[in-house]
Amino acid sequence: MLSVVSACAKLGNLKTAKWVHGFITEYEICLSIGLYNALIDMYSRCGSLELSLLVFNNMPQRDHISWNTMISNYVREKHFEEALSLFRAMRMSCLKPDEVSIGIILKVFMEVRDFEMARSIYAHIEKIGMIQDGVIGNSLIDMYAKRGPIDDASKLFFLMPSRDIVCWNTMIAGYLRHGDIEFAQTLFDQMPSKDLLSWNTMITGYAQFGLTNRALALFSTMPLKPDKDHVSMPF
Repeated sequence: MLSVVSACAKLGNLKTAKWVHGFITEYEICLSIGLYNALIDMYSRCGSLELSLLVFNNMPQRDHISWNTMISNYVREKHFEEALSLFRAMRMSCLKPDEVSIGIILKVFMEVRDFEMARSIYAHIEKIGMIQDGVIGNSLIDMYAKRGPIDDASKLFFLMPSRDIVCWNTMIAGYLRHGDIEFAQTLFDQMPSKDLLSWNTMITGYAQFGLTNRALALFSTMPLKPDKDHVSMPF
């Protein structure tokens, strides 16, 4: 039955979705957590968040997929306040947010600028050691660098047990966005390796601050020169 519900979700037809759910109810087919989760996803993809939430609320018990699916449904439809509300409810339940939950809700923070909640989530992931997840760490750094205090981004950057090139580039762009070109240059010089975006970010930063000579000097040391299609403002 799970495969039928999943196929119905791909069709996106609400009438068919209701018929399938009705069939399950009429013939008293056992609803496992997996089947409940599939129904939540099916109704959302068929355009009915109301029915999706109804199934979610009627579940006798929920797992991480249940919560994450419903939160994702709200985010997909840009119902960010509802997504945040459900995320808060998840945190208060016996089932705590996992890496997927954190990743989903970070998208919401960028939209609604709820930095008080963001700091609370940061404290949570730091406490349980989730900060070691590179994707989550990079997402948080990007969020703080773009919308929040640069000091918070910097603190997280230096707490990261390992930093990939995305992490370095994000932090450099963040300092440039906040007007600290000297510290951006310091980080750039400390990078263990650089890609085209690294060079482009720093050179563009110099140009934006009117430091043409420094921009040209750095450009002249590039191992590979970008063409005009690769030159952009990354911050």
